[in-house]
Amino acid sequence: MNLRILSSIKYVTADKYMLKHRGPDWSGLYQHGDSYLAHQRLAIVDPASGDQPLFNEDKSVAVTVNGEIYKHEELRKKLVNHKFRTGSDCDVIAHLYEEYGEDFVDMLDGIFSFVLLDTSDNSFIVARDAIGVTSLYIGWGLDGSVWISSEMKGLNDDCEHFESFPPGHLYTSKSRGFRRWYNPPWFSESIPSVPYDPLVLRRAFENAVIKRLMTDVPFGVLLSGGLDSSLGSPDLKAAKEVADYLGTVHHEFHFTVQDGIDAIEDVIYHIETYDVTTIRASTPMFLMSRKIKSLGVKMVISGEGSDEIFGGYLYFHKAPNKEELHRETCHKIKALHQYDCLRANKATSAWGLEARVPFLDKEFINVAMSIDPESKMIKKDQGLIEKWILRKAFDDEERPCLPKYLLILTLVPKSTNKSYLMTCSTSSTDKKNNLAMALVIVGSMVTDKMMLNASYIFPHNTPTTKEAYYYRMIFERFFPQNSARLTVPGGASVACSTAKAVEWDVAWKNNLDPSGRAALGVHLSAYDAEAPLISNVPSKVIDSIPRMVEVPGTKRARVLELSRRLKHRGPDWSGLYQHGDCYLAHQRLAIVDPNSGDQPLFNEDKSVVVTVNGEIYNHEQLRKKLVNHKFRTGSDCDVISHLYEEYGEDFVDMLDGIFSFVLLDARDNSFIVARDAIGITSLYIGWGLDGSIWVSSELKGLNDACEQFESFPPGHMYTSKSRGLRRWYNPPWFSDSIPSVPYDPFVLRHALENAVIKRLMTEFPFGVLLSGGLDSSLIASITARYLAATKAAKYGGKLHSFCIGLEDSPDLKAAREVADYLGTVHHEFHFTIQDGIDAIEDVIYHIETYDVTTIRASTPMFLMARKIKSLGVKMLISGEGADEVFGGYLYFHKAPNKEEFHRETCRKIKALHQYDCLRANKATSAWGLEARVPFLDKEFLNVAMSIDPESKMIKKDEGRIEKWVLRKAFDDEERPYLPKHILYRQKEQFSDGVGYSWIDGLKAHAADHVSDKLMVNASCIFPHNTPKTKEAYYYRMIFERFFPQNSARLTVPGGASVACSTAKVVEWDVAWKNNLDPSGRAALGVHLSAYAMCKSPVL
Repeated sequence: MNLRILSSIKYVTADKYMLKHRGPDWSGLYQHGDSYLAHQRLAIVDPASGDQPLFNEDKSVAVTVNGEIYKHEELRKKLVNHKFRTGSDCDVIAHLYEEYGEDFVDMLDGIFSFVLLDTSDNSFIVARDAIGVTSLYIGWGLDGSVWISSEMKGLNDDCEHFESFPPGHLYTSKSRGFRRWYNPPWFSESIPSVPYDPLVLRRAFENAVIKRLMTDVPFGVLLSGGLDSSLGSPDLKAAKEVADYLGTVHHEFHFTVQDGIDAIEDVIYHIETYDVTTIRASTPMFLMSRKIKSLGVKMVISGEGSDEIFGGYLYFHKAPNKEELHRETCHKIKALHQYDCLRANKATSAWGLEARVPFLDKEFINVAMSIDPESKMIKKDQGLIEKWILRKAFDDEERPCLPKYLLILTLVPKSTNKSYLMTCSTSSTDKKNNLAMALVIVGSMVTDKMMLNASYIFPHNTPTTKEAYYYRMIFERFFPQNSARLTVPGGASVACSTAKAVEWDVAWKNNLDPSGRAALGVHLSAYDAEAPLISNVPSKVIDSIPRMVEVPGTKRARVLELSRRLKHRGPDWSGLYQHGDCYLAHQRLAIVDPNSGDQPLFNEDKSVVVTVNGEIYNHEQLRKKLVNHKFRTGSDCDVISHLYEEYGEDFVDMLDGIFSFVLLDARDNSFIVARDAIGITSLYIGWGLDGSIWVSSELKGLNDACEQFESFPPGHMYTSKSRGLRRWYNPPWFSDSIPSVPYDPFVLRHALENAVIKRLMTEFPFGVLLSGGLDSSLIASITARYLAATKAAKYGGKLHSFCIGLEDSPDLKAAREVADYLGTVHHEFHFTIQDGIDAIEDVIYHIETYDVTTIRASTPMFLMARKIKSLGVKMLISGEGADEVFGGYLYFHKAPNKEEFHRETCRKIKALHQYDCLRANKATSAWGLEARVPFLDKEFLNVAMSIDPESKMIKKDEGRIEKWVLRKAFDDEERPYLPKHILYRQKEQFSDGVGYSWIDGLKAHAADHVSDKLMVNASCIFPHNTPKTKEAYYYRMIFERFFPQNSARLTVPGGASVACSTAKVVEWDVAWKNNLDPSGRAALGVHLSAYAMCKSPVL
């Protein structure tokens, strides 16, 4: 959630994407005068209609919310005279305010942070839930503005001061101050006296869990095997036993010490703290959340809060009396928003997950904190261990929750179908020493000399250990403001205690470490001489530690930073392999073999290493040729290293698929880089002055210091031995010679059907993009026809189809008709012109182009891809390529002869990687989706491009419209693929089909931002590919801000074009020379809705 209320603003639209990791499903922005409410949505309840901001009936009250209101249905019953626009649980808030005023907040049962704007008097209120399970910050500007955000990074950089918004409080613009709305009895810290009743406690907790099972999307539970959600290898055995007992579908994830250390910077950036305890615990949770989200899960139930409420931390063994124990639990609960709640919320939100915590339920806390604390006291002589009253409450002889020896509290009823565990997997069996070694290696980044000056460098919360100093350095780099460092708590602590509890044992004053093992005399694995604290480790000990992990030095840290820039492409996991000065980094989108296919991938002896982006469709056939090889995974890309081992560099042409890869042969330190035949996957290569070579799927992943970089040419490979490029893809049509094979509709049909079927290779939900035009409709029809006979059928009984458009756009109507005919589960998304304009900057950043055609078409596709990903889909089949192969663009009507027709199709296919393939790949990858394009299948291209182009010529007098050969091939009277009027519908370019007013709106917006004076000097400012229109100039300005290097601007094609033609085609019709616009409507005399120059001039 990125909530802002302010008096003046410049950057809300651009910055609203800063927190999109928290709400990856959709974004909204509402403006009323100088007040703005921006929102990034994670859709869990009512994903179809619950987009925010939310409103009351007359839209006089607007609200943006982060969180869940659990008893919203009961609240709706109190609002019988109100009409709700959505089924969202948060929709009640605006109506409650309308009915009860600002005093309604205490009626809410849930976790929430919200801003509510009353437009009738331009007043607003901000509120945060009772304990602070959701994160929230507030900032003030010198201009009188007030800024609200779920994370510090979402606040205006110009805020003079900001701070953590206090839990259980609300802030009103009328009072310009805070007031507490949450005032439970325990808050005064007076000692309660209610006798312990195990049945009352059990029912209260069961109710807390049950109300959190409110979801319309897949969910699970974090299961450590213990009473809380602390993660680590000691929990592995217990968690597995619990999962087996409960019968859950259990997922066990492993990470290495190096994985954790590599993630530290990302963790600190997302958790926004330098607290040692929180960072230690957040790192495995951060890694686990990424894995969980890759499974399509959106919500997890977690166990934070029980240790605070019941005195579960080991240091409570030393509590001197019940009064001290109770006050310490009160202090711990009040501080949860700075520690465990911060971790649970931000470590999960970093990957678009929501964590729900039943122990912090308001009603449950009232019950638990009213119990006489004498019952919570730990008394070993009586067999009363920590959290005894909680264990006892669930010790049911008739219906046991767990066996006696595993009597630990589970977080969900037995009906729950998923559980999750993150474990640490290392080569040593002594997990304690491995942890100590990892912390020492982190601490080795800080010298003794640096520690001597720590109090001068960091006078506030001075780090007392090298580990703390290391975290603090990273934090200060991300958040240099004084306000930021003040949001992090400090003070002495042992085993997670407050400063007051350190006084309980004199031995603790010299052992101030937050680990539970610092509870000397209590923890079974308390620190000893074999596991020293970092502050006591001399340099000679550090030097003697075997380097089983790599310290994040300059090069490794740089590679990690560059790799993180591409995690939108591969949100499921990351990998980094180092061999000498060679690094292979990978961000994975797991579609085939999600459990074991993490990259980099290796051959048997790990001498050949490869990172791949794409899919190898014929991997099963290729495995049969590699009978003497043993594969480590079931990933389709696992064949590449083995093929290289068997066939050398020449294996690339054996691959049938879409791919970009780097392969490293560690035996001679050589490498090869290759890209698929047409360039469906994106790839760039760069060279540094130091002789380095950088390869990345996107420009933003290249080293900023590259002296030169360029788009890696499709169908080529680069080898380190030759230090040059060579073409591996050489089909007959590439020479532009005119083919003469007679047209056979059945051969063409079978070729396309095979191309579609081979792309139904997935282990996750998928769908088809359906615009209602010929290309996408045929792909959808073939998929629907053959889906049941493929392995993909088990990931969804019915085919899902997706379409986007402005209200009443041509595509929406046609797509709906096709979907009804095919019987697909159809999803129709609407966007407004303002939605599209607001997204332009993000589109240009992701698509990495300033080409007008591509940006026009990419924007609705970018918006649609976000909505599709929110539904749990990972792969899409799309119709790019048909217009290039068959001459489907409307300007082909003017082709003078078959020779010119064919040569233009060849030129168009060769340039696809700069236009439609670029759009399809990057607009979907921006949200962690993969687009597959059957029309660009190698075998299909061989068939389609061998047809005598005379058959492709458009001849109206013979009833042959554009793409006639394709339409005819699927014109089956007995088993029709499509209705006739759809099969013969006129071509619409995607940017037109979503609604003609879309392009007109873009032009009007550009005209408002680019003056005539700027256009006069365009050739001087942009001598390369000089923008000819204000729209082009507007896009170019944005592009140059993101990618200022000359190499970047050279990656974008230019030249005259009409209706998406190449420059050569402009010669076909003299009228086109004065109407150089890429829209299909620029094909004057052809398009049914061609531009009327007096009504819609080209800017």
